[in-house]
Amino acid sequence: MKKVLFVLLAFAATLFAQAQVKFQAFAPNFMKLGGYSKGYHSFELLLDGVTPWSFSAKGEVKAPNNDPDLLLDGIDNDEVVLVIAYLHYPTQGTDGQGYNVGMFDIRIFMDDEPLPVKNITWTLLPPANDDWAIGSLDAAKVASEELGDVWGAKYSREITLASADPLDREMWLASKRLPKKREKIAEPAPQPAPKAAPAPAATAASKTKKRAVRQAAPAANDDSQLTEREKRRRAARQKK
Repeated sequence: MKKVLFVLLAFAATLFAQAQVKFQAFAPNFMKLGGYSKGYHSFELLLDGVTPWSFSAKGEVKAPNNDPDLLLDGIDNDEVVLVIAYLHYPTQGTDGQGYNVGMFDIRIFMDDEPLPVKNITWTLLPPANDDWAIGSLDAAKVASEELGDVWGAKYSREITLASADPLDREMWLASKRLPKKREKIAEPAPQPAPKAAPAPAATAASKTKKRAVRQAAPAANDDSQLTEREKRRRAARQKK
């Protein structure tokens, strides 16, 4: 098993040696800032299934001027951004999507000034933490040693562009909720049952005809329209 992992690591290292160096910035609302001790804050950059990222980076960051409040104030004032350097060679996660697992360094900037960091550890999280992904993370670290300092002038433009557009947790969550809202809006509203059609109204001609029939048919015993001679004849018949 170890031999297989060694072969995979060697193969991954070859791939990452040819991969492009890239940078990704994150807003501090992805970061958990811990306690302060001896001039440093502990911190954790946590991206749990934020495709194409799924990892945790823990370490310590130097407090500006050894003041434990300055970094907190900088976060509140949107002056802090975290930037990671990685080798771009995505690995497929168990969910079938591609994830970047070639992270090898991190910087925290406050008001465009880098703060010293130390004791950085990287941990891959599901769904991008199988043996191949872990081997790729290790291979990226090995390959990065041949790159030298990536935070200098060589990549200053890429770092500036990344820092200007950090991934924000609130915006990312909003983007995840938006498709659900669209699906809800798209659902057709229930339609009321159709009303029964009203009975056809009698036409004016039929009404006139019925009225004329009623008027033209006098009652059987109605003598109001008979002449005097006809009345006497009817009376004579009735006596018989």
